[in-house]
Amino acid sequence: MSARVVVIGVGNPLRGDDAAGPAVVEALRGRVPADTVLAVSDGEPARMLDLWRGADTVVVVEALRTRPPRPGRLHTLTPAEAAGHAPGTASTHAIGLGECIALAEALDRLPPRLVVHAVEVADVGLGARLSEAVRSALPELTERAAASVRQAYARTPWKTVGKMTRPVVVGVDGSDASSHAVDWAVDEAVRHGLPLRLVYASLWERYESDPAEPMTAGDVVAAAAERAGRRNPDLEITTAVVPEEAAAALVRAGADAFALVTGSRGRGRLKGLLLGSVGLAVAARAHCPVVVVRGDRAGLAGTHERILLGLGDADTGTDAVRFALREAEVRGCVLDAVRAWRRPAYDRGGHRLPDAERPDEYEEQAADLLAALLREPVAEHPHVRTRRTTLEGPPGRVLVDRSAAADLVVVGARRRTGHFGLQLGRVGHTLLHHAQCPVAVVPQR
Repeated sequence: MSARVVVIGVGNPLRGDDAAGPAVVEALRGRVPADTVLAVSDGEPARMLDLWRGADTVVVVEALRTRPPRPGRLHTLTPAEAAGHAPGTASTHAIGLGECIALAEALDRLPPRLVVHAVEVADVGLGARLSEAVRSALPELTERAAASVRQAYARTPWKTVGKMTRPVVVGVDGSDASSHAVDWAVDEAVRHGLPLRLVYASLWERYESDPAEPMTAGDVVAAAAERAGRRNPDLEITTAVVPEEAAAALVRAGADAFALVTGSRGRGRLKGLLLGSVGLAVAARAHCPVVVVRGDRAGLAGTHERILLGLGDADTGTDAVRFALREAEVRGCVLDAVRAWRRPAYDRGGHRLPDAERPDEYEEQAADLLAALLREPVAEHPHVRTRRTTLEGPPGRVLVDRSAAADLVVVGARRRTGHFGLQLGRVGHTLLHHAQCPVAVVPQR
C-alpha cells in the first residue's frame, strides 16, 4: 500500500477516561493493515507534529470534557471543528488538540487529511478507571477509527486529476428517483472523502416538466443541493445547469468524475425516460463507473452489508473487481464474488449433448476464472472478507436473484473496437432494469 496512515491515541492510560484514545489504538492492532502506524501521545504539539510528519491521513482519537457532562457521547470532527472545539467542550490536556492543529496550520504542517474521533468523558483523575459509559462506547469509537483507516487506504490516485479531486457526479431532474440518487451519492461521497457535483442537463425543459408540478432548472438544482446539504452539512457541494442533451452532458461531466450516479426513472410525463434512454446511454458511454440507483428500501439503505460482484470474462472484470473491493473496504462489508456458468445444449459439431453430461468441467472452468480474476486485486485488499461462488444458470437471472440481499451490484463493461462507447451486454441491461439494489457499471480501461 502506498498511502501512509497514522492513528494517534491521545491520552494518559493512568488517568481514568483519558485512557480512551490509547485503548482504541490497542484495540486496532490486528484490525487494520500492517502498514498503519499506531501511536500513543500525550498531545504535546511537537511530538504530535513529528508523529504525523509525511502522513497522507492522520486519525486522532482523544477524550473531551463537556459542560454539561455527557460521558460516552461520540464526536467525529473536522480539523476546523477540532481546532475550535464545539461550544462547551475542551480537551482533557493542558495543551489541547486545537492548539496543536493551529500550530501545524501556521507551520504548514497539517497532513492532507486529518479526522478526529472523540468521546466525551467523566473522570480523568490520576489512578481512576474507565467509567462504564466510556467503556461501553469504546467498541463504536474503535469501529469509527477503523472505518477512517479503511477509507484512507481506499483513496487511490485515480481519485484525483492533477491536484483536483474527482467528484461524485449525480444527475438530477426533480423526480423521486433523482432524490434517491442524491441521497445515495451523498453517502458515497462521504465514504470516500470526495466532493459532490449536482448536474441538471436538458435542451427540452419545457416539454419534460409536469404541468401539474412545474419546476425550472434552477428549482431542481436548488432543491437537490438543499437535500444533499441536509443529509450531510459538511459535504462540499457544487451545482451545474447545462443546456445540452442529458446523456451527453453527464458523460462529459464524468470525464473527470470518481463516479456518475443517476436515478432509475425520470419525472412528470416522462417517467421511465431516465433509465430507458439517459441512464442506459450514460452507462454505455461513460469513462468512469456509473451507478444507477434502484431497488428496495433495504438495498437503498445499505443494510445488507454485502457488495455483489458479477464476474464475466477477463476483459471486462479487472477494474470492476477493484471497484467492488474498494466499496467493500470503505463500507466494512463482505464482497460476494459470483461467476455464473451454463452447460451448452450442443457440441461444436451441432450434435445435441446428453442431459447426463457431467457439469463438473464447466463449473471448474468458472471457478478457475473467478480465482484468476480475484487473485491480484484481493491481495491488495487483505482486510476485505471475500466469498466466491459459482452457480449454474443465466448470469442475469443469477445476479438479479442475489441482488435482493446486496447493497450494490457491480459488473464490468468492455470497450468495443470500432464502436462508439462501451458494450453493456445482456447482463448489464438486465441488472439496470431488474436488480433489487443499486447497480454499478465499471468500464474496463
